[in-house]
Amino acid sequence: MRRFFILSLLILAVTAAFVFPAVAQETNTAGCIHVYDATGQYLGILVERGKMQDEAVVFIPGIGKFTTIKQTTGEIEATNLTFDSEGCVGVPYFAGGVDFIRKCGGKYYLGGSMARNIPRVSTQLTSGECLQWSPVYDKLTEMFEASEIAESYIPFTLPVALPLHYEYQ
Repeated sequence: MRRFFILSLLILAVTAAFVFPAVAQETNTAGCIHVYDATGQYLGILVERGKMQDEAVVFIPGIGKFTTIKQTTGEIEATNLTFDSEGCVGVPYFAGGVDFIRKCGGKYYLGGSMARNIPRVSTQLTSGECLQWSPVYDKLTEMFEASEIAESYIPFTLPVALPLHYEYQ
């Protein structure tokens, strides 16, 4: 009985030493598609190609954030900012922005991690123009607080040189 127990432990140890690392290595062979601009500047890991193949959603490993690069301009996707106060002042919000970097009015913003429902009182358009809404405000859902960030926070030069290049690694 004792020999059987020792033999069983030995077989288990050999299996753990050789089989499990091989299985783990097999599951790590799935690579990523890395995105570069026309000059070879590294942009990040491709998450998806956009709606009509005119944009690339990229994860930027160096900062752990996402952004969408327009393949027609080389710029980060622009968005409107929504405010729950008049005059486009106070806390800005945008849709679909968990850890996303977006551009509005020539500035860059990072979406927060918590969605809120807010009344749309005023909206800053991508051009920088502020729109006031009527006394009856729309209630917007899934809006993320947007914090302004410096362009230098983004680890590549904008606009990126087109066309984008993709490399499987």
